[in-house]
Amino acid sequence: MVTKKYAHILDEDRRTLTAEMEKKFYQTAGNLDAPKPVEQPAPAAPVIDPSALATLLTSFISKLGGTAIIQ
Repeated sequence: MVTKKYAHILDEDRRTLTAEMEKKFYQTAGNLDAPKPVEQPAPAAPVIDPSALATLLTSFISKLGGTAIIQ
């Protein structure tokens, strides 16, 4: 069968590729000069205006048909 006759070619390619990948991996694994990822600052908490929030909630509750008691 064709796969039995030419399987050694694929096996040789696989071994060559594996050797190259291992060489590159172990070369960079010990490299401490590699760039480190930049940490992103935490996003600031949003500022909420209490009176705007009260107005929004009152509007939402009145659209639902309820009554709002917000002081």
